[in-house]
Amino acid sequence: MEDNINNIPVIETQKNNVPPAEAIKPVEQYNFSFTKKDGEFFGSDHLRRFIIRTAIFSAILILLSLDDITVTTNGVTSAYPAAPVFLGILALYLIIKSVFLIRILKHRKLAGERLDGANYRYNFYPTRIEVIRKKDGEPETTENFDFRDIKRFERKENYIRILVNNKYILLKENEIPPESPFLYYINTSPLTKNLKAQSKYYVVSLILFFAAICSLFLAATTVLPATGGRGTELMWLFYLFIPIPLSSLIFGIYATKKGFKATKNIVIGILMSFILFMFGNFSFLFNNMMLDDPGLYIETEELTGIDLPEYTMIATNRWKDSWTDKMRGNSSIRLLTSSEVLITNLSSESFRSRLLQDDRWLS
Repeated sequence: MEDNINNIPVIETQKNNVPPAEAIKPVEQYNFSFTKKDGEFFGSDHLRRFIIRTAIFSAILILLSLDDITVTTNGVTSAYPAAPVFLGILALYLIIKSVFLIRILKHRKLAGERLDGANYRYNFYPTRIEVIRKKDGEPETTENFDFRDIKRFERKENYIRILVNNKYILLKENEIPPESPFLYYINTSPLTKNLKAQSKYYVVSLILFFAAICSLFLAATTVLPATGGRGTELMWLFYLFIPIPLSSLIFGIYATKKGFKATKNIVIGILMSFILFMFGNFSFLFNNMMLDDPGLYIETEELTGIDLPEYTMIATNRWKDSWTDKMRGNSSIRLLTSSEVLITNLSSESFRSRLLQDDRWLS
């Protein structure tokens, strides 16, 4: 196309850099008749992406609502249902999305009505595109678009859509001859995007992005219950979830090299892989420091002669350096080892009744 265009003499232009119609003939000229279906075609693609995003994020909020929220106050851990919080967020999210959905459907409808029954004549000049629109019952309009203002070409099925000056120009590729210089220019332009391929990349990108975010949640809900939230022996299991964000990172690099936008996949892949790696390191960084070891608990029971309540979980901390624990008044003790014990409600009530009658306890 460049040779054909360059061979056309560029003459002196009038106002707005638009040459008079009688001074130069267009390189190519095409007429397209459109229906409402043509106008809604690209709007349907936007609607589909919107629904996919909304469905995935809603599913994540629903999964989060199935878990409990734990709160620790004064050493007492309480669990509360997460459903009211996350389902409330979901309701607010869907309300906001409903507003956007109405706007999308409205714009899609307007695009279809604007093209329905309209005839467009495209005159391609060496430096610009002239678009003449005719529709029964409406005045004829003419617009000129400079090639330098074109932002991108979008291709999908038999359509080519051109974004220029924040407006879209729609062409029917199957009605343009293969030897067209302008079609050759589109085929070789770096501004051209294949929306069919881009749509597939988009879906995969979105799934991997949210999967990477959920990988930390999945790891935490799988590993932490096994450790009681304190032990570190099994924290290496976080390593097993690294392939999830790592796949997002690899896909992001691959998609970017192919010319698709996937920066978010690279960022979230690196971030989540690093977090999971650091949590997995706890098994080695804090080895022999945080253990599921009842030794101190049993030893205390034997030394004091007091029957301590039955426990369901115990986490023993062996501090590398002793630390000071403030007691009542100005007194304090230095600790080398401490244990946190989880007991049942029944055991705790029974034990509380006994310790109130035992003057050996400080509180």
